[in-house]
Amino acid sequence: MRAHTSAAVAASRRYWQLWVHEHPERAARFLLACALLQLLMLAFRSSRAESAPEPLRERAALSAPAAEPKSSSPLAPRAAQQAPTAAAVPSAERSSEEVFGRVVDLEGRPLAARVVLRYADGRHLEGQGDEDGRFRFPAVEAGDISVEALHPGHRTLRRDAAPRGTEIVLELARGSGLRGRVVDLSGRPVSGAFVEARGSAGYLELRRTDEDGRYEIPRPASGMLSFTVASAGHDLLETSRVPVRVEDEQLEDWVLREGISFAIRVVDAASGAPIAGARITRQPAGRLSADDLRRRAFPLPGVTGKDGTYHCDGLPRAGVILGIAAHGFAPVAQTLHIDESVRGEQRFALDRGRVVRGRIQARGGVRAGWVLSLEQLTELGQWTEVGARATSDAAGRFELTGAPVDRPLRVIVWQGRVRAKISEQLEPGGDGLQELLLELE
Repeated sequence: MRAHTSAAVAASRRYWQLWVHEHPERAARFLLACALLQLLMLAFRSSRAESAPEPLRERAALSAPAAEPKSSSPLAPRAAQQAPTAAAVPSAERSSEEVFGRVVDLEGRPLAARVVLRYADGRHLEGQGDEDGRFRFPAVEAGDISVEALHPGHRTLRRDAAPRGTEIVLELARGSGLRGRVVDLSGRPVSGAFVEARGSAGYLELRRTDEDGRYEIPRPASGMLSFTVASAGHDLLETSRVPVRVEDEQLEDWVLREGISFAIRVVDAASGAPIAGARITRQPAGRLSADDLRRRAFPLPGVTGKDGTYHCDGLPRAGVILGIAAHGFAPVAQTLHIDESVRGEQRFALDRGRVVRGRIQARGGVRAGWVLSLEQLTELGQWTEVGARATSDAAGRFELTGAPVDRPLRVIVWQGRVRAKISEQLEPGGDGLQELLLELE
């Protein structure tokens, strides 16, 4: 066996020598390729040799007792950091997401304050303290936060939050604020009254009194403020240039007089018959402002009943423009100075307005269902809608009523919200009845 192997090796050597002698360039390239392949294999083995022991050492370090200081492995500090488990975390650290505390005044009395947690990025959480002044936020994200406490009659306090799990105590000092009561002439509290404070730069605060007539504005603007106090059934009270200092607490009580109550009766001027369903509106005249309507402190607008009467309870002593409109009658507007002399019944007689009758001719034969309205030309040169709208019947006929007899008119034909036709101007005069033919394309 050995003889055959030696003969084969000798034959291979002779063949290699003859091949190299006959093809030297091919032999050189072959040897170079073999050398490169050997280098790559050596590099792969060396890198594998360096990386292979690491998990072995790491597992050995983790499984070895922590008390052995002889290990010189660079992974030893990492193993030491991984050693604590969840069971070893202190209890205070486990409740680090909870923020809680108390709000008291400088004498230690609890305050049921509003508490705001503010993050550095602008986010915030709001909560309300209880009667003992305690507040609690059970789940708060990690990050830098500040705690702010607000309570009426006290200065707002803001401070950085204490370490999580530590009670926060916020002591509020007495601060600026406006407070007071609204009562009537007999000293009885007026509940539900509106107290409005106005200042420069658009400052506006609106408060409503409670059952005891009390109100409070915690942080008013400093300087000169104007106040308006309004309540249904009472006079409107307005004051101006009331000095307010930010650092002081200020008391402002208001006394309201009972308003004027009277009845408005609307009748037909020709027959004297009551007009039911007449709409009564109020426009401010003099010191009354449009904000009164927003507050709904006064009982207008309103609609007359079957007897043509509407009762106004507690209008303030001031000038007011009453507007009265009813279907088929010309609307009226009258200025009324409300004082003691207007108690009782105020009678308003409405004249039958102009009647505009006509017929619609439309191409395509569609005559029914057209909506029409009247507009009058005001003294300011503006066209405004007046009276009730009407709808044409199957024959195209229509009738519009309730327009004033002394103003120019025009008829509008509507197609949805689009004006399909505007008639020529109808001048006042005649017997109040006008016929009109409208042709639609």
